Amino acid sequence: MIMDQKVEYFKLPFYKRLFSLVIDAMLSIMLFTILLIPISSVYSPKIDNDKTINECLMKMNEILLDSGLFVLDDSGVITPVVTDESIEQGYKYMDDDNTYKQIKIDSELFINENNVLIEVGSEEEMKVFYEENWNKIYIKVRQTDEFSYYNEQYIKVINEHTSVTYVISIIITVTILFLIIPLTNKNGRTIAKIIFKITVIDDEYRRANKLNIFLRQFFLILSIFSFFPAIISLVLVLLSKKGKTLHGILSATRLIDSNIYDSMLKKVNNKKGGDYR
Repeated sequence: MIMDQKVEYFKLPFYKRLFSLVIDAMLSIMLFTILLIPISSVYSPKIDNDKTINECLMKMNEILLDSGLFVLDDSGVITPVVTDESIEQGYKYMDDDNTYKQIKIDSELFINENNVLIEVGSEEEMKVFYEENWNKIYIKVRQTDEFSYYNEQYIKVINEHTSVTYVISIIITVTILFLIIPLTNKNGRTIAKIIFKITVIDDEYRRANKLNIFLRQFFLILSIFSFFPAIISLVLVLLSKKGKTLHGILSATRLIDSNIYDSMLKKVNNKKGGDYR
């Protein structure tokens, strides 16, 4: 042990821990978001070629085309058709065409001439009427058991693929910010610890070696994704004399203000005539 026992009581201020945690969290979110773009681009061909997704899309498109609410354009894309004929066909598809006739009569936008309903509303009124009824029957078509089944399967597979891109982005983010950066600087610091001048030392009051730093960051990463270890660390920081977290205890490391530590090292070096860094 290279320091006097009084070093034990140089507990890192809680506000420094808190602020560095906030900065690291913000940087993690930023990097995660940035990484999602290229990762999603690389992963998108796998989604496009997924058999389940393509089958579900094909089945849902078939249902929409059969309903009469959509048509296939020249480029092979289905497009909505908001007309009296398409809406009537949609209600027939749902075996509910009598309802549409009654809706027309109740709207007072049509008159009955020889059992034929003729528009008498203004152009704007008719446009609103058809759009509202097209949306109503479209919702009913989407709520059918067949369409709902394929739609649920489609969403499920899409979410699975999305989860993969999220996991990859999280792994890369955590690896860069919480492993590579701390392991490539002599003080074992994350970017936030560099900003707030916090140094990682071992229990012998020397700068932590690479193994100590790796173990500290490894257990830290585990605690980030676990509730109880994070709570235990918080309680230890607030109540223990040394202010060590759970991952600090497991890796035999602790945090100290860089300025204070450098000042202590100078005193020890001057006193003992050596370099204890």
